Amino acid sequence: NNTEVYAAFCRGLFEADGTVLDGVPSVSTSSASFAAELRTILLSLGFATTTRETTSGWGGPQFQVRLRNLSYAMAFEGRVGFMSSRKAALLARERSHQSGNRDRVHLYLFEEVSANVDGGVQPTFDLSVPSNVTYVASGFVSHNTIGLMMDCDTTGIEPDLALVKFKKLVGGGSMQIVNQTVPRALSSLGYQDEQVEAIIEYVGEHGHVVDAPTLRTEHYSVFDCAMGDRSIAAMGHVRMMAAVQPFISGAISKCVVGDTLVTSADGLIRINSLYADEDPDSFRDEVLEVAGPGGPQKTDAFYYGGVRPVREIRLRSGHRVTGTPNHQVLVAAPGGPEWRPLAEVREGEYVAVQYGADMWSVVPARLDGFRPTPRYGCQRHVGIPAEMSEELAFLLGAYASEGHTTESNWTVRITNSVDSVLERVARAWRDLFGVEPVIERRADKCPQVVVASKTIVEFLRYLGCGDHASRKRIPDLVLRSPRGMVLAFLQGLALDAYVRVPVQPEQQVKWAICLDSSGLLDDLQAVMTNLGIVHARISKLNKQNSKHYDEVYASGEQARRMARLVPFLEPDKEASRQRLLAAPSIVQRTADVLPGITGRELYEGLSTAELRRRFHFLADARSAQVSRCTVEKLAVADGVELPAWVLDVLRDNQHFSPVRRVSDAGEREVYDISVPMTRAFVGNGVVNHNTVNMSESASVEDVEEIYLQGWKLGLKALAIYRDNCKVGQPLSNARSAKGVEKAAAAPVENRPIRRRLPKKRPSQTVSFTVGGAEGYLHAGSYPDDGLGEIFIKLGKQGSTLAGVMDAFSMSISVGLQYGIPLEFYVSKFSNQRFEPAGMTDDPDIRIATSVLDYLFRRLALDFLPYEKRAQLGIFSAEERTAQVVENYSGDSEVDLEALRTTVDASPAQPSPMASPA
Repeated sequence: NNTEVYAAFCRGLFEADGTVLDGVPSVSTSSASFAAELRTILLSLGFATTTRETTSGWGGPQFQVRLRNLSYAMAFEGRVGFMSSRKAALLARERSHQSGNRDRVHLYLFEEVSANVDGGVQPTFDLSVPSNVTYVASGFVSHNTIGLMMDCDTTGIEPDLALVKFKKLVGGGSMQIVNQTVPRALSSLGYQDEQVEAIIEYVGEHGHVVDAPTLRTEHYSVFDCAMGDRSIAAMGHVRMMAAVQPFISGAISKCVVGDTLVTSADGLIRINSLYADEDPDSFRDEVLEVAGPGGPQKTDAFYYGGVRPVREIRLRSGHRVTGTPNHQVLVAAPGGPEWRPLAEVREGEYVAVQYGADMWSVVPARLDGFRPTPRYGCQRHVGIPAEMSEELAFLLGAYASEGHTTESNWTVRITNSVDSVLERVARAWRDLFGVEPVIERRADKCPQVVVASKTIVEFLRYLGCGDHASRKRIPDLVLRSPRGMVLAFLQGLALDAYVRVPVQPEQQVKWAICLDSSGLLDDLQAVMTNLGIVHARISKLNKQNSKHYDEVYASGEQARRMARLVPFLEPDKEASRQRLLAAPSIVQRTADVLPGITGRELYEGLSTAELRRRFHFLADARSAQVSRCTVEKLAVADGVELPAWVLDVLRDNQHFSPVRRVSDAGEREVYDISVPMTRAFVGNGVVNHNTVNMSESASVEDVEEIYLQGWKLGLKALAIYRDNCKVGQPLSNARSAKGVEKAAAAPVENRPIRRRLPKKRPSQTVSFTVGGAEGYLHAGSYPDDGLGEIFIKLGKQGSTLAGVMDAFSMSISVGLQYGIPLEFYVSKFSNQRFEPAGMTDDPDIRIATSVLDYLFRRLALDFLPYEKRAQLGIFSAEERTAQVVENYSGDSEVDLEALRTTVDASPAQPSPMASPA
């Protein structure tokens, strides 16, 4: 049992037959037993592995044993390593966002069970270890006795029968969500929206419905559940779990892979960028405003699921989703869209894509994290921008379109045949980095702008731009910057784009770009989707090199919208763009259909003869589907009542694209965020458990019967909780001799009711400067007047301050919705003194003692009447001017002559001391 011998064996094996892909080493073999033994050896050295079974070129099985992720790969060099420098150079060097040694706890590695099958009849053996009755066999910690475990925490459906779902958080505490069946049940019982909200608030606070405001006592039994004073019978719970457990047991969190771009108030962010070394299957608090059906919503938690099997669907539009098989997407169905897990989505079905959220960051991304390697030799100093700018975004777009790097001589080249473009790129290098680029013109090559700098090459690598065409991406820091900077990047990227304006008016116009990098086009589609540009993606064959390249394009009116957003730098392309913008009419697309409703259904809903004549084609049985443009025309026509779900689809700008391909995508790290209000992002990520509640009076025989029946019904595990006996043995039959006195009825409390804002509400955004600190105040109000929410964003803020300001905004918003008057907050927070303070750019509030002082005085001016502001001493500049005029000037003119008679204006007598010498 010598680890040095194990390491030497692995070193020779990986050197002779190993490969390194994406920085992670692996070995392939046709022997299943050899693969198992290799896994055991690597595990003894501290390396977790994964095994992928494929079919070799000879038709036999092939087993690839691979280190789990980059964190283990970085440790591989020190413990095992390669003998040759070629393979050693391919190992991972930098810290990755992927998990690694965090999934080891006290030298244990916890793995998810992927299969549990009958191994047949074989000779079996055992060892007796008296001290701790355990030993390690094939890497597994084995136990050589039989044990029964009470109070085991297992997966099941019990929280779905609870009124409130709970989840422990890694940092302590727990999060809770009121079961979404509660508001649906209340609505079915006839309760109004405000009554439903009040009852939900009560349930969230108390965990039960007893004495909930406006809830009638005859409806209590509707909400009996597995926990609390009004619980279902224990045996009924067991039967229920046995019936549904086969369909839900196991890992039930619904997650997506790390490169999924989430549309948020901070721009487009990759979901794995939220990862902060959490353990697998764990939550932490995360407040983030994200896009979703019905408008933006706030998240309350981030979830890391670890490595899980994933499934990918790709739509005809080019959009793709990769997530766990139970991750749900919105699929068109008769009668309206429905949520369906990826495992059940089939080719040809239509999946919803939501366009036009138009959510971007309001502050540029900072570049402070870049640290260049030390200079050497005659290397010159290069200036690095402190934050993203439109000029830098344009330069990065031009590099993504027509640039590449060569690390052997530390050069960056951007090619183009137009002199004005070359000069623009050279000027950007000069202004941003303080370097002097060279424009090379050679007869055998396209002209190019060349910059030689090790620091700039490292900077592009830090941003994740990619060194060659097939590995290009839109840098995350561009995606997390304001809208204008993203559009500047697209202008640089459009050096590879083109516009087609056909001569015949019935032909479609087109804005398109064809690139080698599939990942870059994925990012571009996310940007265009956020901008609201409906587009598609096709594959085109280049006959010169017999290679397929993907092209993203927008046609018709969508092409005109894209051309309006992104001008071209090349004169010939810009001329085509101007012709497109000046085109009098553009043919509408008919391929954009609205599935789930037929033309006949729409036709029968037309109430007038004029509408039936205008839309007579809907009654044609040959029309298999209805185009979206037709439904949009119906939505604005008088006398047409469309189904509610159709109006929701139009409101949220959801378009449906058919599924082109469904495939398994191996095992990947997965993530999720929790949106408690709508849960419309990616499922809910809740891990359920199997606890059965029994009363304190339950006897030994009752518990025995529950376990016996659970075993007969095939339950995998069963935990018993006897009321008031959390730390006692469930099978104890000790009883208290004293009777339990009935608790006195609690007095009825009149609780405030939260008045929530509607999905669509008026809002305003104010930019401000206080003592040199910039920020933004977003205020949302009720349609019938009155402030209901605020969001505060300070420029150049760190993550800690951002979280504090988000929490502060949420607390103020909730207080306003519960009826706390705005003037109360103004009186508490105005005149507070702390930095930054000083001059502002607001003519109504010239000086502020703090940011909070300015914000609440601004809110008072915008939302409080004059009488209440006067009591607080808060006036606008115009009101202060009027007060001065009223108090010090009046209506009468000043009598200058009278003033002269009251002042001795005679010349002063010269002083003797003042005469010249």
